[in-house]
Amino acid sequence: MKKLLISVLLVLIAGLACTYLFLPSAISIEESTSINSSSRALFRQFSNSKNLKKWWPGTIIVKDKVPHYLYNDNDYQITPVDYTLFSARIKGPDSILQTRIYFFAVNIDSTQLLWTAKKQVSLNPVERINVYLATRKLKKDMSFLLEKFRQHYVKPESLYGMKITIGPVVDTSMIAIFGVSTIYPTDKTLFNQVAKLQAYALSKGAVQSGYPMVNINTDHLNAIKYEVALPINKVINSSAEVIQKRLPPGRILMSEVIGGNNTIEKAITSIKNYGYDHKFNMYVIPFFALNADRLTEADTSKRVTKIYCPIF
Repeated sequence: MKKLLISVLLVLIAGLACTYLFLPSAISIEESTSINSSSRALFRQFSNSKNLKKWWPGTIIVKDKVPHYLYNDNDYQITPVDYTLFSARIKGPDSILQTRIYFFAVNIDSTQLLWTAKKQVSLNPVERINVYLATRKLKKDMSFLLEKFRQHYVKPESLYGMKITIGPVVDTSMIAIFGVSTIYPTDKTLFNQVAKLQAYALSKGAVQSGYPMVNINTDHLNAIKYEVALPINKVINSSAEVIQKRLPPGRILMSEVIGGNNTIEKAITSIKNYGYDHKFNMYVIPFFALNADRLTEADTSKRVTKIYCPIF
């Protein structure tokens, strides 16, 4: 009996020794992934709780106006620290862990995400084993969540809400009219301006060569400024009202959206973000093509509008 007790005691001592020898006194987790997307665009998406809903695999609840992202028995609270770093507080059934998510720009179209965590572990051997097992589970969860984020945002359409392509500038010569309004200009107002431009072009022997173009600027106090331009086949002189303009040959960002004015405004913001994210020189304010169906299609949810932004 005495030998048995000694044997059991030796086994326990050996087990404790292994616990302290092979299980670290501090846990360290590091998971990473690479995404072929702009770091600025990814950070903008990650900063918006509405966007996290698009790819988060678990449940999202709001407590005291703070979103909590639930997944696999853990509660994640994600907070931006600066333009390359997020703090992610992970509350599990028995512990709380502070982690950090870094966004590293490898180049314009490539980003590395690094998710790290460190924590001292108690000397209690039972707690040390529990923490070790929980850490293994959390490491897998962190890897899985990074992969879900990567899969969703590897497509530019998910980052900008639309497909954006780059093509050559086709129409380099145009004439334009500027206007100011206290309300958002109606389609009738815009097409009246188009009619003036068409009449002026005809009087100078020029021919319309593309869709009319419109830019509407709502950034001014108590006024909305807009510009309507008409592509033409040759250079003509300006008048008191009509201004001759030129676009230098080069490249242009292009997209297409379906919807009304709010959709167009969001698309213009997205195409500007794309230009900023890729460090293009946008020497002209983005504009949209004024399609004829704006007058014939009353249902704005069916209107197709092309968005453009010349770049260097």
